[in-house]
Amino acid sequence: MNSSLCSFDEKAIEISQLKQDLEIINISNSNVAIKLENLAQTPGVQGRTGQKGEQGIGQYSNARIVGTSKRGRAELFHNGEWGTICNDGWDIKAATVFCRMLGYQQATEFYTDGHGTGPILLDDLTCAGTESSLSACRSGGWKKHNCGHSEDAGVECA
Repeated sequence: MNSSLCSFDEKAIEISQLKQDLEIINISNSNVAIKLENLAQTPGVQGRTGQKGEQGIGQYSNARIVGTSKRGRAELFHNGEWGTICNDGWDIKAATVFCRMLGYQQATEFYTDGHGTGPILLDDLTCAGTESSLSACRSGGWKKHNCGHSEDAGVECA
């Protein structure tokens, strides 16, 4: 980054340049202006789809929270689409890995948030809690599940 000004008290972030592909002009509460130079290289920051609170800016851009900036349904971007995570195996370790993917330090809560749509991407997660991504945890495999959206995983990050 060339320059940045972060003011979390006012919930405003101004960043003049973030990497080479993404320039965030202003983030203020729920108003987001994003200029994407190359969307294919930054899929998780693809933007809002009308659901308040979607986040995707962190070490990995293929994860987001749908709800508020720190609490809501955990979603991943895989093979060109956003999807949910089943709560089978969803525990504080898996939730912490997910939160770290978004740049947070840890999960403070994990729960069931059964309001998702789209594909269910992961089920039967087993994480040690030290992985850098949920894809490094054991699971049933991408899109292999026995869940419905009433079992979608929720998280609160800190």
